[in-house]
Amino acid sequence: MRIVIRVGALGVVFRVSVVAGSAGCAARDSAPVVRNVGGPPSDASALAAHAEDTLAASVALDYARPLRGRPRDLAPVIAAYLAACRAGDARSCRRTMALEQQAGAASGDGLRALIERCRAGELDSCRALPARPADDPALAGWAGRAATCADTGCDEPLRRECTAGFATSCRVLAGHDVADDDALFARARALARTGCRADIGPDCELLGLLRETDDDALLRDRYHCELLATDCTRYGLDLRAHAVAARDVFERACQYDHAHALTACQVLVEVYQAQHLPEPTPGRARALRDWLCVQPDPPHDFCARPVTVPAALAR
Repeated sequence: MRIVIRVGALGVVFRVSVVAGSAGCAARDSAPVVRNVGGPPSDASALAAHAEDTLAASVALDYARPLRGRPRDLAPVIAAYLAACRAGDARSCRRTMALEQQAGAASGDGLRALIERCRAGELDSCRALPARPADDPALAGWAGRAATCADTGCDEPLRRECTAGFATSCRVLAGHDVADDDALFARARALARTGCRADIGPDCELLGLLRETDDDALLRDRYHCELLATDCTRYGLDLRAHAVAARDVFERACQYDHAHALTACQVLVEVYQAQHLPEPTPGRARALRDWLCVQPDPPHDFCARPVTVPAALAR
């Protein structure tokens, strides 16, 4: 059986077809080459482990969702990561900032922590800083983040930043009129892969643009789904060779990605109905379809079709 599911601009198959700046930038140098610091102290490690547990609890599978249940509460997750960040765990600082951005938090504690660590000479904290219209030239990587350097100019500081390990700076410079643009794009991609594995958000975003392999897409989508509970439908498609793992990721999208819940839940029902994923509880596909079809502006063609999932697929 072959079903066409439209999910944005995706064109992948899950046993189904899915159609789815700073003034004077040319003259200013970057900050000196920065270094990574050693591992966090043991108390920071314990706090980071607690933050991971809090994150996991915030997206625990609950088959009453999305029919019932409150929106995901990010406040305890942010607080847990911020505590680990303040105790010295750099990765927790990066996660704090990403979650604050996701929640629209005004405090900016994660960003301030990253700026402080960047000023102290920590490479990954500088790499994790977001792009801004203008950036402080005292912060390493500023040219790659500054809008004033995006289209032209700043070539000398951008090249130094690229050499120092800033993926975004390599990509920006490659877009200028330079002879070694192919080599710069290749270096940007390699650095972005390493950075995304370390939860450096801008590198994950860049990897999504420069992806060359399925593994590149997997890295980017996993970061978004596991931390932010967004793009989980894409991540589930990345995992299509592992049916139960993919099902749980699709369920996370349906249950927690409120901005895209209708699309995510429809995809989930389609793959249940297409007999490619076992239902976690009997009647799950039908319950989701009934919920979808009473929402404002439901998918009418989808709702006109009956749900038929063989009992043998229920687990």
